[in-house]
Amino acid sequence: MVASQRIAAFVVSGVCLLLAGAVGFAIHSVIAPVNGGAQQMAKSFTPFTLPLTFLTRVEGNAPLIMIEFSDFQCPFCGAYARTTLPQIREEFIKAGKIRYAFVHFPLEDLHRDATRAAAAADCAGRQGLFWQMHDALFQQQDSLADKDLSNLSKSVGVNPIPFSTCMAGDDVRLSIEREVEVARKLNVVSTPSFFLGRVVDDTVQVTGALSGAHPIGSFRSAINRLMGAETERVSSSGL
Repeated sequence: MVASQRIAAFVVSGVCLLLAGAVGFAIHSVIAPVNGGAQQMAKSFTPFTLPLTFLTRVEGNAPLIMIEFSDFQCPFCGAYARTTLPQIREEFIKAGKIRYAFVHFPLEDLHRDATRAAAAADCAGRQGLFWQMHDALFQQQDSLADKDLSNLSKSVGVNPIPFSTCMAGDDVRLSIEREVEVARKLNVVSTPSFFLGRVVDDTVQVTGALSGAHPIGSFRSAINRLMGAETERVSSSGL
């Protein structure tokens, strides 16, 4: 299966778009096709699986999941994070209806500070403050130089000494690069992009996709379709 076959599933609206090297990547290694499963959310979408261990920044523990691929310097990602994500948190994550995962996809050709911002979020995450730093970064997208990142980390309660050590190391950067590689194999070409599916044992079965900083209504519809498909699956299986 070639990743370019999946791009038709995306609804492109309000995105930061990567053009170079966007098509032709084969899906292998970390990604495997799924046979059957929940109802597809886009007619041309081909379901696939991801290992659950790939997702390291997660809110909630519901069996249904929404995965965001994002860039801290992308203005559309910022608009989504400031306006739509808080509503998704209240209506779906805190209510135990979905879990939510964040994956880095910094578009370095467009946003020179995006990778360092991603590293700052992960270094804050090592102190249990990823989501606080996530929210703060999206509130301050115009000031993401290293000094700004350091000041911002302090404002959310990060200990500056281990934060500085983390930012100076290579392991966080290498982790971000691995996520970018997976995103490209999935043919993610814009931010924000989203996958929806369900957690099964130690895997995520992805059954639908959405791309762009849509209003909350679009996400409600996608999540409600996912929930409806899961209800139908459980009912038909007699569980």
